[in-house]
Amino acid sequence: MDRFLRMSTSPHTTTAWTIVGVAIIAGGYFLFSSTPLVPPAEGVVTTPPAVSKKQLLGEETLGDREALAVGGHKERILERIASPRPLTNEEKGAIGSIMLTQAHLYNFSGAEREAIFAALQNE
Repeated sequence: MDRFLRMSTSPHTTTAWTIVGVAIIAGGYFLFSSTPLVPPAEGVVTTPPAVSKKQLLGEETLGDREALAVGGHKERILERIASPRPLTNEEKGAIGSIMLTQAHLYNFSGAEREAIFAALQNE
């Protein structure tokens, strides 16, 4: 038993376990922090933030939380239409619906509206 205890605390064993531990930590870091090789998750553009009926009709202003959600969704829409990949039919439907019913909440500029409608018309 003394021989086992002496071997487990030898400098070579300690160094080996340290190297193994560092390799596992480094591998985990690179595995979980790397940029994904797949496109962004579906539904990012197709799921607009929830707003109340009164906010939708302009009877109430957006609260801070809703305004932040709408602003973030607006940015995702603009990033998506600027990408070289054509919009899917689902994305076209969702963005078209937003432009017809909720565009006043998004405060799109004239240039942004033109770019959105051009992207909706492209196949």
